[in-house]
Amino acid sequence: MTRCEEQLRLVTDYGAAVAAYYAAITRLEQGMISGSREIYAQLRWATEEARMQCETARKALDDHGKEHGCGRLTDRDPWRVSSSVGELG
Repeated sequence: MTRCEEQLRLVTDYGAAVAAYYAAITRLEQGMISGSREIYAQLRWATEEARMQCETARKALDDHGKEHGCGRLTDRDPWRVSSSVGELG
């Protein structure tokens, strides 16, 4: 398999977005404990923004794979979860 620099960049971006989303969720949990509705509302908005950035990064990676053909292990969609319990793709 040849190395695709764009795919590597997109994977790195996606990993950073996932980490930021996780951090936002952690802060949201802490905000829930604070009991402040204002703090919770701000953190909820930030968490939603991080989730959308995560989805955007994942879509960019998936779109690149479809257009460029790199990073595909099989012809099956790597993001689709099988209807069979406990089985991916």
